[in-house]
Amino acid sequence: MSLNPYPNPPIGKSQAPIQGAATHATAKAVWASDNKATSSIIILTDNTTFLEVGAIGAGAAIKFLTQSTVDSSVAGTSVISAAGTANADHFFAPDTINKIAIPVAYQVQTSIVGANVQNGLYKHIAIKSLGASSVMVNEF
Repeated sequence: MSLNPYPNPPIGKSQAPIQGAATHATAKAVWASDNKATSSIIILTDNTTFLEVGAIGAGAAIKFLTQSTVDSSVAGTSVISAAGTANADHFFAPDTINKIAIPVAYQVQTSIVGANVQNGLYKHIAIKSLGASSVMVNEF
């Protein structure tokens, strides 16, 4: 049986989880990308299991990357947002904040590592703003 590596939602006065509320964990890392024509790669911390992505001014896109993709080529790490050739895993509407659980990339057999590594979650993402805008990413 594997443990749930994702942060629990805050609990309200009725002892029920508050759905849609911000996590009550502090961010492990914060990233910002302003008006980029190309995508940026973020290497997630060993304990990151959850992302909060803010698309400010215009939309944004992210793509989860395996270590082999990062090692193999720059082309494989790019987020392409053009309608005909888009390859992103998630698109975000302008001026929204979105929460994403990092998906499992591989299975591991060790327990003396961070929650991200222990659960085989993706360690890299590529982010890109869709126009003149900013993308903010918090790691939890």
